[in-house]
Amino acid sequence: VQAKVLRVIEEQSFERIGGVETIHVNARLVAATNRDLKEQVGLKEFREDLFFRLSVIPIHIPPLRERISDVRLLAQFFLEKFSKELHRQGLQLTPEAARALGEYSWPGNVRELQNTIERAVILCDGKSIKREDLNFAFEKRKQPEDFAHMIDLSGSLTDVSGRASRAAEKIKIKQALELSNWNKTHAAEM
Repeated sequence: VQAKVLRVIEEQSFERIGGVETIHVNARLVAATNRDLKEQVGLKEFREDLFFRLSVIPIHIPPLRERISDVRLLAQFFLEKFSKELHRQGLQLTPEAARALGEYSWPGNVRELQNTIERAVILCDGKSIKREDLNFAFEKRKQPEDFAHMIDLSGSLTDVSGRASRAAEKIKIKQALELSNWNKTHAAEM
């Protein structure tokens, strides 16, 4: 395929499959990839002559993690798009959710942001997308604390149940504080 693309670029003409007529074209080609083509040329997986033909005016767009200021704009765009498509107009990001979007490293780039917002629009309750509605694909989540180490299992079932309930409440309060950046008012609302 690379040889055929190169030929079309160089000769500015092609024949349709099964056709006999040569079609001449006057077009500009814009190509995009998420791979390092120089590296691919070195690995002999991409033709060097095609690489030089395509890189007349190379434009490097840094990954999303290097342009965090674009995250909020793109997130708002995707929020409006998916809210309209999915009939969920009026949705907004909470300040905590917006902050979390800006702090995430976006290894999947813009597509990951798009999927994250679409998923949040689908799954959120109410009119606000909260921090917990953002299920980042590569976020390292803390493992839940092991209850066996947190509570004393001696005594009656009622006693153990009460201690387990207090331990669960403590964990949930701590999670709410962490999600709200230790803002007690926001944690209490959560």
